[in-house]
Amino acid sequence: MTELPGGRAAGNAALQRCVGNVTEFVDRYWTRAPLHRPAADELGFADLLSLRDVDDLLSTASFGTSVVRLVKSGRPLDLETYTTFGRVGSKEVTDLVDPGRVYVHSDAGVTIVLQSLHRHWLPLTRFCRELELALTHPIQENAYITPQAARP
Repeated sequence: MTELPGGRAAGNAALQRCVGNVTEFVDRYWTRAPLHRPAADELGFADLLSLRDVDDLLSTASFGTSVVRLVKSGRPLDLETYTTFGRVGSKEVTDLVDPGRVYVHSDAGVTIVLQSLHRHWLPLTRFCRELELALTHPIQENAYITPQAARP
């Protein structure tokens, strides 16, 4: 089995899913060159995060702006256009993401950015942890959901 720096076995399933042939990746690309694998799997990573999962996350969790951002044409939207306030215990929180406002912006072509999903969605938590063990490096999972109408 090919080894990565740090002595971790590179033959784990998460890494193989990302890079294909792990031995070739380590020998030719690791720290040397970028690897681009277009359409390696027609289903992509939908089993780890689907649009339905995104909808479930947005509609049931109380995320702040450290997790959810909205972007249009490469520029972040003003927080006031998609946040609200609420209480956590006796403390007032002013940066809660309002799912209804997020959906209105999404319908208008705004990209939803979900940051650090490895902390909030168990399938991604497991997948990222497996990659971290193989690479001996921290992994962060972000998702960018751009409506069809906003794509060129």
